[in-house]
Amino acid sequence: MRLLIIVLLLFFNINFLYVQDLKNYNLNKTFRIIRKFDNLLSSDNKEYIFYIDASYLFSPEGKLIYSNNIYTAQKFLENDSNNMVYSGIIKSNTPPENYIYMLLHKRLYDYMSKNKSTYIDKLMQSDLQTFYDDIREYIFKEEIYTGNFKYIRFLSKTKYKYYTGKD
Repeated sequence: MRLLIIVLLLFFNINFLYVQDLKNYNLNKTFRIIRKFDNLLSSDNKEYIFYIDASYLFSPEGKLIYSNNIYTAQKFLENDSNNMVYSGIIKSNTPPENYIYMLLHKRLYDYMSKNKSTYIDKLMQSDLQTFYDDIREYIFKEEIYTGNFKYIRFLSKTKYKYYTGKD
């Protein structure tokens, strides 16, 4: 029984220390994500999947926004107010790669939901590179608040599997 109590106390202390250090990420570096983006729907609800390799650099304002959001969520967690919401904010935004994934997913979703599947399919069949360039330009133009994407590369499923080992 004592061993169980000691193990539980140790576990909670480690978790407490981990939560305290969440805001100490180095945001001065370039972040690279290689992710699968699924559940992207056109305006007529056809689903699309993309595999993307992207590099992102936080702007000075973006570093401040990101750090303040995490700090505020941690403070609310310490005060036990609305635990589920603020723990969800921390979980979905840390590490910074998750935050970047969410930014990119939102921009992709916005772009895809503006167009009908007939238009998207036509572009994907006839001029895939132009289609990718349009998406890339849209994301570069729209994502100016917290930083800049240095590059966005669209990968094939086999290249994605090669880089990540995932299907």
